[in-house]
Amino acid sequence: MANSQKYTASKKGGTMALICIIYGLWGVIYSLPVPFFPREAVKCGLSVLEIGVIFAMSPAAVFVCSPLCAILLPSIGSKYMFWAGMTIEGGCTILFGTLTLMDDRISFLVFALLIRFTQGIGGAIQGVAIESTVIVLYRDRIASAKGFIETCLGIGYATGPLIGAGLYKAGGYAMPFLVIGSIVILTAPIATYTLPQVADANVAPWKSMIKLSKSFYIILLCFGIFIQVASQTFIETNYSIRLTIFHMDVVKSAAIILISATSYAVIGITVGFASDYFGYKKFILSGFFLIAIALQMMGSFPYFKIKPTLWHFMVGSALYGVGAGAVMMPMSAEMVRYASENDIGDNLGVYSSVAGLFKVFQSLGTICGPSVGSSLTSVTSIGFSWTSSIFGFLALLQFLIFACYNIYEINYKPKKPTKVIDNCRTYEKLSSIEEVQEEHVSKDGENHTIKSKDIVYDNTETGAQVLECDDRQKKISDSTKL
Repeated sequence: MANSQKYTASKKGGTMALICIIYGLWGVIYSLPVPFFPREAVKCGLSVLEIGVIFAMSPAAVFVCSPLCAILLPSIGSKYMFWAGMTIEGGCTILFGTLTLMDDRISFLVFALLIRFTQGIGGAIQGVAIESTVIVLYRDRIASAKGFIETCLGIGYATGPLIGAGLYKAGGYAMPFLVIGSIVILTAPIATYTLPQVADANVAPWKSMIKLSKSFYIILLCFGIFIQVASQTFIETNYSIRLTIFHMDVVKSAAIILISATSYAVIGITVGFASDYFGYKKFILSGFFLIAIALQMMGSFPYFKIKPTLWHFMVGSALYGVGAGAVMMPMSAEMVRYASENDIGDNLGVYSSVAGLFKVFQSLGTICGPSVGSSLTSVTSIGFSWTSSIFGFLALLQFLIFACYNIYEINYKPKKPTKVIDNCRTYEKLSSIEEVQEEHVSKDGENHTIKSKDIVYDNTETGAQVLECDDRQKKISDSTKL
């Protein structure tokens, strides 16, 4: 496994810059066809439902393939998986530009579904590889690193429709896919050569995946990912319907939805740095509360019979972006922290499993948000207001469960003993220290035998006994036997 200590600050900075570029391209790829593909698909005879299924194929592939990619990564290595994933994505992007050459509606639909699903497989491979690399290189600053890359992803996702529309106007349907797909394919070998190799054939990631999946707390965090992404994709696909009651044109509507994206991008880096310093839980908890309030505001509190106003939606959008950033930036870091402190593990198998679970629930939210949200919005008695409120209640439920669990963990859950392991006052669980099988300590000319399963602190005044733990030499200097 790549050791982050072997990389200088300049190398880490260069790697982070490259990863940010990759995430920006990733955002462009998936938002590129939004402004013009539905129009071309309708010309070829596709229905709105069929167009929605085509867009859902990519997250469906990520949902299916991410666990397998997480299990295979430690043995294959991040470099090869990243190169394969990025090449597949670039190739499928180019192929997507050839759909208008299909002679009939069925051929167009079948090839669109196959290409989009294959592109999702590439996204799963690349996503797990990049997430695992980030966790390894920035083990102590995961949330900060996540803030940078998620901001770049948001920028790419926001600019993708503009790039796609411009290239479509300049060269027709195939031009956007040909240009962006070629850039991705050309970038793949350069990025693969530059990124560090992350691999460890000695770990068993499938065991880590099972342990994580059995943990109530991990599943609770994953459900939080699902709620956030589902509500976000619901808003993205239905906000234009909501804004029609305010008689706004397309340009003004697009500008308003950018409020959420802008607040998410701005808060992302800030929350990343702050949560690494102050702790992750308080930001995640605050984020769910803000999301719950924001969704109620965007729906104009329908249970109070308040007349919808534009400022409700605008303020709600800004609050939602802040809440989403507070939830998503520290989420991976919190999962890694919990796994490390609860004997699940702290190795590449755990990191890749965390990345895989994150992608699974993120893609599940991407699938369910637009489909469930659009279905509820289309019901006259429910509409956008009540649908937004329902998603808000789900976020509030997540907030309450998360808060109750943390109260239980602080006040009632048995705590594992900790001890000082160095002069810097850092702490570590006793269970992570190798058991002392048998050791002889000389004191005042007498030999004292220390039996197995005892953790002993040296009681000499002249020095400290050195025990080996996880290939690190740690000084233990207390005079008490645990």
